[in-house]
Amino acid sequence: MSNDEPRTLRDVALAALDRHKGVSGRQLAVIAKGKGLTIVATTINHIAAGTYRSKPSPKTLDALAELSGYTREQVYRVADKPMAMAPLRDVLPPDADLLDGPQREAVIAVIRQFAAAQKALYDREEVGHDAGSAAPTSTTAGGKVIDLPQRDTAATPPADQHDEDDEVAAHDEDFTIEDEQGED
Repeated sequence: MSNDEPRTLRDVALAALDRHKGVSGRQLAVIAKGKGLTIVATTINHIAAGTYRSKPSPKTLDALAELSGYTREQVYRVADKPMAMAPLRDVLPPDADLLDGPQREAVIAVIRQFAAAQKALYDREEVGHDAGSAAPTSTTAGGKVIDLPQRDTAATPPADQHDEDDEVAAHDEDFTIEDEQGED
């Protein structure tokens, strides 16, 4: 693992290739698959070449972290992607079970609205929609209106940007290292 902080996702991909003795992107994808990880060879190659224009999926970022030796936090940070936190059920206080019916309904309503707003923002960022279809700005809980925080979506990518992992995964699925000889 490198002690240097990566500055770009390209640094991470290059570290993954170097860490595995300069294998090709296809070979690195096979190594990842052997570790139960998902990443597409063309994605690795485009990121390493600095020509990747899509938003990487969490599976891609997790694979790059494992393959490069950088932490998940470092990889998500350079990719400018939020990293999922611990499941909410794991951080609720023990006394949360003492809430009565209306209190539970209020808490659940707030969580649903926050989750829907976050999902809408992430989905919009993934497919590159503009900020025209804004996420909810408030919700009601127990008869009270609660304002929801909004994220800045001014830097969303153009609509033609998407994660090529899903498109290319089927193509690379049956690929083996032997098929690659003479390439790269």
